Amino acid sequence: MNAHDDATRSTEETVFSLHAAVSTQTVRFGTNRKYVGPPDQFGSDFEWGPNDTRYHAGTITIPRPLQQVTLTQRTAAAEATQSKVDLAQEPRKVIRDFLDDASHQGRIAYAGSRQSLVFIHGYAFKFIEIADVEAAIVSNYGSPNNLFFSWPSYGNHFKYPEDRTHAYGSGAAAGQFLRDLLDEVAAAEIPPRLSLICHSMGNRVMSSIAQALKDPKYLKPYFEHILLFAADEDYAAFNDPGKLRPVLQMYKHSLNIYTNGNDGALAAGQLANGFTPELGQYGPYSFPLQDDYGAAITSAFWLNCTGVADSIGGTLGHQYFRLSPEAMADARHVLEGLPPAAIPGRERDNDYGGQRYTIKAS
Repeated sequence: MNAHDDATRSTEETVFSLHAAVSTQTVRFGTNRKYVGPPDQFGSDFEWGPNDTRYHAGTITIPRPLQQVTLTQRTAAAEATQSKVDLAQEPRKVIRDFLDDASHQGRIAYAGSRQSLVFIHGYAFKFIEIADVEAAIVSNYGSPNNLFFSWPSYGNHFKYPEDRTHAYGSGAAAGQFLRDLLDEVAAAEIPPRLSLICHSMGNRVMSSIAQALKDPKYLKPYFEHILLFAADEDYAAFNDPGKLRPVLQMYKHSLNIYTNGNDGALAAGQLANGFTPELGQYGPYSFPLQDDYGAAITSAFWLNCTGVADSIGGTLGHQYFRLSPEAMADARHVLEGLPPAAIPGRERDNDYGGQRYTIKAS
């Protein structure tokens, strides 16, 4: 690195240090939830109905730097009473602002590995909980610039069937949201580095999105990496063109499937889904995944988090994407572009073509 690069790095580090020290944090979002006002801001109903392509977009301004805390609806509600939600008159402006920040990160000399993330949450999730998830991502994934899509989950663990219906009914709006995002990416002078994360029932939303993205121009590798945590979806979803198989066309470098064999939430989900094994508990039906010609897809990986997941007694072993230091560190290294075999804390399994790893407790 030369003197100019050193100066650039110093300046940019100062900018990011100041950014971390400021008294507010801005979170960008899209949602097809019905606006209800404070404190929840957006509720558990559709604003325009299921299978409608319209969505809101805006920002949440939180009046202090985000700090990671245990995600509960009580703490999130307290956070929301101090936060300000602004809805954009033009939803795509929110997307453009997100991409402007993503492109800025891409110009930083030392931050070639810095990612901007698109995040789709899971079931039993209230809109106001976005702030806590953002805190985990900023603190542990190394991504200060993130865009959420929030679909109308009930925020209630006993409303699983209703959430499942809302997840599939959100594919049209979430698909339009993603089309608008990808259109802006395609038009960008400096292509931003984006990765996609789906958690829990957010993977059913992603299945529905994949069906909404009918135009082949969207089924291209726009994302650097795709990370699927605790996927509440059929374990054969990657074999099904009507579910997650189209997602295999949407990444450049790696697809990462994180599982926990002791996931209590997915065990309950399996009962609710006619005993169909869950992708995030059992892993893929057939692995390594195969392309349309029967060849192994060597960029798709299965990460077994059973030994490092969160407590089944506390959070059902379902929240390790934001509560397990080992799982979060693994995800961060993926986003940094480390070769899969070189990521610390992984132990390669003998089977599965060397593409399944167990994440070890530190």
